[in-house]
Amino acid sequence: MSSTNSNQKFMAWAIVAIVLLLGTNIYQWWKISQLKQDVTVQKTELTEVEETKALLEKDYELALASLEELKGDNEELNQVIEEQKSDLKNQKDRISRLIKTSGQLEQAKKEIAKLSATAQKYVEEINQLKAENEMLATENTQLKTETESLSSNLQSVSQEKEAIQKEKELITQEKERLSSDFAMVSVKANKASVIELKDIDVKGYRVKESGKLSKRKSASSVDLLDLCFTMVPNEIADKGVEKFIIKLIGPDGVTIHQQQAGTFKKEADGTESKYTFSANYSSPVKEEKVCSKYEPKMELQKGTYNIEIYNKGYLTGKGSFKLR
Repeated sequence: MSSTNSNQKFMAWAIVAIVLLLGTNIYQWWKISQLKQDVTVQKTELTEVEETKALLEKDYELALASLEELKGDNEELNQVIEEQKSDLKNQKDRISRLIKTSGQLEQAKKEIAKLSATAQKYVEEINQLKAENEMLATENTQLKTETESLSSNLQSVSQEKEAIQKEKELITQEKERLSSDFAMVSVKANKASVIELKDIDVKGYRVKESGKLSKRKSASSVDLLDLCFTMVPNEIADKGVEKFIIKLIGPDGVTIHQQQAGTFKKEADGTESKYTFSANYSSPVKEEKVCSKYEPKMELQKGTYNIEIYNKGYLTGKGSFKLR
């Protein structure tokens, strides 16, 4: 009985030991399996990280190469490309940090795709700029050609203008010469057409209340002067009315002059001179005596008076008279 109980206890302990051992083995097996799984996951993640790094490096290098190929002689475009490369470098560095950060791998892949898209956009922009520059270069060449053509035309026009100006100057000089010659001929003709005078005579009168004239020689009693002269015909003179300018010069050497009479031009020296009065007569066809009356507005002086008569601005007759 005692022996049987001992055997039963032994069996019980043996079973417990076996169960414990079996449980331990099962746990160890599960643990090992779990570790293997973790290692596999880590290996997978590590592989994916390396692949992502490689993809980033590849896309980045391709982007740089694409931009580098677009460089040329245009320094401004080259500067733009360098700025774009710098921007891509900043994006690459940011993605590299994402790859190293746990749980950011998917985001890093998205950023790599964005980097590739950005690089493609940069390439398109550079190509567009190059196309625009080529168009501008073509337009500049065309503009330069047109400018040279215009410059040539302008030079031709300038030469023609200069030739015309010289011809104009010659014509002007010839015109001035002809005008001068004409003026000289005109002066000579004008002078040659002057009506000559002779027998210049002046008498003094007192006008009575009845209107009748009474001859006087005393300066204080004379209030009217009667000027007479004979016109000599001139075949050169135009037919028509001739104007005569009369200057009465007093004993003091001053011309008797009224403000309204004005002045006339002496053709001999071109000076303006005061005169006493004027008279108009028809051009004579034969010797003709004419007379003009003049009423002085001031008291006359004693002494000798000189008379100068002008026709067409030229002195054509002289005389004198005396008042006591």
